Amino acid sequence: MQSKKTLKCWALIRKKEKIVQEIIADTREEAVLSDTLTEACRQFDVAVPVVLSKHRNELAQFRRVVFFPRDFLEPFPYTTLELTVFEEN
Repeated sequence: MQSKKTLKCWALIRKKEKIVQEIIADTREEAVLSDTLTEACRQFDVAVPVVLSKHRNELAQFRRVVFFPRDFLEPFPYTTLELTVFEEN
């Protein structure tokens, strides 16, 4: 993936199988797990999860990363927080 391209990031939180909230934001490849994740968490009014090398690898390999309640230091009342990166056609 080229880091100079502006990409779209679809961020969402799920409770069981239902999407509770979602946003789509413009982002840069290197900012997905920092700026974009922080902004999504602010808009969803949840804590920012701990980002591990596992998450970085998932994003690099699949262009998608999923955070579970165990990835948060504070209580996370949802099933998942998901980020998917895609190029706008």
